Amino acid sequence: MISRLLNIKVPESWEIRKLNEISEIIMGQSPPSSTYNINSDGLPFFQGNADFGYYNPKVKVWCNSPKKIAQPNDILVSVRAPVGAINIADVESCIGRGLSAVRVDHRYDMKYIYYFLNHFNKVFSRLKQGSTFEAITKEELINFPLLLPQNLKEQQLISSILYNIDELIFKTQDLIKSFQILKKSLMQRLFTEGIGHTEFKETKGGKIPKSWNVLQLKKIGRIFTGKTPSTLVDDYWGDDIPFITPGDITNKHYIRKTERFVSFLGANQSKLITENGICTVCIGSTVGKVALAVKDSITNQQINSMICNENNDPHYICYAISNRSRYLKTYAGVAAVPIVKKSLFESFRIPVPSTIEEQKSISNILLSIDNNIEIEEKYQNRLKEIKKGLMQDLLTGKKRVKIN
Repeated sequence: MISRLLNIKVPESWEIRKLNEISEIIMGQSPPSSTYNINSDGLPFFQGNADFGYYNPKVKVWCNSPKKIAQPNDILVSVRAPVGAINIADVESCIGRGLSAVRVDHRYDMKYIYYFLNHFNKVFSRLKQGSTFEAITKEELINFPLLLPQNLKEQQLISSILYNIDELIFKTQDLIKSFQILKKSLMQRLFTEGIGHTEFKETKGGKIPKSWNVLQLKKIGRIFTGKTPSTLVDDYWGDDIPFITPGDITNKHYIRKTERFVSFLGANQSKLITENGICTVCIGSTVGKVALAVKDSITNQQINSMICNENNDPHYICYAISNRSRYLKTYAGVAAVPIVKKSLFESFRIPVPSTIEEQKSISNILLSIDNNIEIEEKYQNRLKEIKKGLMQDLLTGKKRVKIN
């Protein structure tokens, strides 16, 4: 049973142990809700994986009458759907019935066990195949199989390598967040103060430089709504022209990938967006998301696209729409399916510098930050791929570390 669940070969000087053989397992228990508070009274209370962070859970609620307590360095396991998520307790805390605490014996390396459980957490789901309610019992936790080196130093070396990679990932994530905060702050400033202005005026949308204008989008460029080519005609679909849908528009400035493509024949059934065409979601739950096409593309009917006049910078206009997207959402009302009609979208107003030079100066500042974010995200994704490969190799003994 154990070997079958792991589906791996046991290396020389390694062994398979059950989780209860190397740890104490404490199943959580939820106290009465009357003991919960947000005033830091009692112990931090963690109820499930919704409280989990990258390593450690985030405190949202406290409990002044805890039933079950996790100690610092206990491994927290989500035992209710979705099962198998892992964190490490960094403070003494109360744990609810959605969690279990695994208190690793000092003869074993806690971080090795943490990484092993993290990497093989799909085994938890396999244990629950066929169950009507996905939850892990204490019996199943007790029998959870672990593959580990018999030598503690080898365990520690493996976890140290993985921890160092994790630290790089974590620091990169912090850097990305810093860039995102900087971008948000600069957008608030640049779209109200511009660059080098000393005179300002009040508008319905707030303060802007005196020389700026507040323009409807239809005064800035040509706007049109996309259309989906018939899915019944195979010849309309291929790999020639990107077909943009709301799911392809993320929080990035550019739309670099699409799930689907159309043929040249299919593209003729819709209106073509040229490079740097602005695509704004106007139907659905993501109304207001906006980004630039990087090549000739078409969109579906949920997206209104805009080709800017030559005296307007598409990068600036895209950022300006994004900065005011919360107002665009109000145009959609409270319908079950939010919709901003094309006529309403055309009348949407944004602040626009009177010269394209200032527009470009503003967009270049924001583009520089976005480029840095993109570089760091690529680096972070590369680190995650490296970590994934290392976990597969090191936690199975496929590659061994040298012990001095």
